Amino acid sequence: MREPWTREHIEAALRLRPPRRYPLPGFQRAAVLVALFQQDGETRLWLLRRRDDGSPHGGQVALPGGKAEAGDRDLQATALREAYEEVRLPPHEVQMLGQLDERVTITRYRVTPFVGWLDHVIDPSPNPGEVSRVFSAPLAAFGGVPDRRVVKLAGFERTVNCRVVDGEIVWGATFAMLRKLARRLAEMARDQ
Repeated sequence: MREPWTREHIEAALRLRPPRRYPLPGFQRAAVLVALFQQDGETRLWLLRRRDDGSPHGGQVALPGGKAEAGDRDLQATALREAYEEVRLPPHEVQMLGQLDERVTITRYRVTPFVGWLDHVIDPSPNPGEVSRVFSAPLAAFGGVPDRRVVKLAGFERTVNCRVVDGEIVWGATFAMLRKLARRLAEMARDQ
């Protein structure tokens, strides 16, 4: 099966194996949402660029998401709450399909990525206190051989695997999560 991937195809790919977890003490729990939808014959997702506020992830491209808070029922609730706070993605519009492997970041976060489906294209509205820009990207762009770019991290320049989409560099944990999803879908399509 080639692009666009259907909701059913993605859900089946996520069921193939349980997501990996890394129970590391002292790491902050966080969750992100891979919000997928169909547009113009391709499967796309929402990304955002964080406001450059001097924080460790400031100015970086990311999936909607953030730290777990005491009032969150679970990490899925964290991902949905953060997506609403950051880009006004209504939680009731998201059909949850599954989870990807947890990612551990150098900033000591354990990030659980949730994959959700939107039946129609939303009109995102970035929260200016947290987000500089919201844009969509094709999921298929994250497959194949990665780009290599120099980025600044903690004041140092570093060459990283990434993907350049819509003029933005997607790298780090966000790139790794999306690459893993795109590759899993491509592998499942080859096996069919």
